[in-house]
Amino acid sequence: MTFGEKLKDARTRMGLTQKQLAEKIGAKHNSISNWENDQNMPDPNTIELICGILHISPAYLLFDKEGLDTLTLPEREMIRKYNAVDDYGRWTIDTVVGYEYERCFPNSRKETREFPIAYEPAAAGLGNYLMDSGFEYTSVNVSALHPKAKFGVRISGDSMEPDYHDGDIVLVEPMPAIESGELGIFNVDGDAVFKKLIVDHDKRQVILRSLNPEWPDRVIPRGADMHTYGKVVGVLREEV
Repeated sequence: MTFGEKLKDARTRMGLTQKQLAEKIGAKHNSISNWENDQNMPDPNTIELICGILHISPAYLLFDKEGLDTLTLPEREMIRKYNAVDDYGRWTIDTVVGYEYERCFPNSRKETREFPIAYEPAAAGLGNYLMDSGFEYTSVNVSALHPKAKFGVRISGDSMEPDYHDGDIVLVEPMPAIESGELGIFNVDGDAVFKKLIVDHDKRQVILRSLNPEWPDRVIPRGADMHTYGKVVGVLREEV
């Protein structure tokens, strides 16, 4: 079976339409059709997303039995380890491999994709409104993206120093809630902020904490209008 045939078979076994799969991975509807007809192939990060949704391995899609049999033992071990680590580990591996590939082949074409960046920034400070103005799409090097990032947000202010700087673009995985101790983009009474979530069960408090010790904790009062845009899963360290 070809790549496209295996992709279509796995998709139909999961009961998903081409449109539903495209929505889950943030791709255009006709992209799935093109892949299933073997007109082209998705990038490695997208293949990871597809495999996670369809519960198959990248090796199944990318190699036939003969191809797997020709792999050396180190290559098989690398694939085993890659499939065993979590999403952050795979993103780290992809990033390192991308950098090393470009170092060894400086004239190679960088693989890019159109990635949405919110027009308005989220404040690493006092807060400002976000999202209603929509997104702009910009071409980004695929190796710089976390596999679960769906959009980027430019931050302003210095409250998340020294790890995040004014003007950085953080990568966001959309979700309605995150765990205590994780970084996220939040809307509090109409203001969008980039902070670390702390839930103090003993005091029954929800706190948005800055990484910069010069900034005080922001305790969210009961009844405040607060919701989560998503979890911050990385930062885009290249010019866009």
